[in-house]
Amino acid sequence: MVLRLLILLPLVLLSACTGMKVEVAEKSLFDASQHQFYAWENTPMVNNSGREEVIFKVDAILRVQVNEQLQRRGYQMAGREQADFLVAYQYLVSLEADQGGIISPTDEAAAARDLGDDVNNTRIYNHPVNPYIQRAKLALELTDPAGKKLWRAVGQQLVEDESPSDNALRQSLTRITGKMFRGFPDRD
Repeated sequence: MVLRLLILLPLVLLSACTGMKVEVAEKSLFDASQHQFYAWENTPMVNNSGREEVIFKVDAILRVQVNEQLQRRGYQMAGREQADFLVAYQYLVSLEADQGGIISPTDEAAAARDLGDDVNNTRIYNHPVNPYIQRAKLALELTDPAGKKLWRAVGQQLVEDESPSDNALRQSLTRITGKMFRGFPDRD
């Protein structure tokens, strides 16, 4: 199988996001007593363009985080030939329609008053609100060497920052992989 990486927009990442949601497939076929060694389904992405594209950072950080989660539970990374299971991921960003529009000075003043802020110290001006919401989705999948699905988890977040710092990206991916692997069985 090919690295399942879908990018529907110019890349926007899981960092500086809110609204994190994680779902782990209930019917897991993963039996910890039958699996000890794992390998990545695909090799790490290589940036031959020389440009600093965020997807290469996502790939590198995600691999480190997943390796840490699996090794913490007693699984060992091995060559593909020795692996009992393979790790793959899918990543995409989608746009969803939202209300959008213009926030007026009256709206901002009312909001400031409602929050108990000093209206005189708020930045009051008209500014546009995007008519869409960006949602980043990450799916992790473990399969046996023949391709049979053993385990799957999907996480999603609303994207607020389209240009995250490396640290924010690392924190976000650490948080979401931690939630995805919560309840994942330790190696016996």
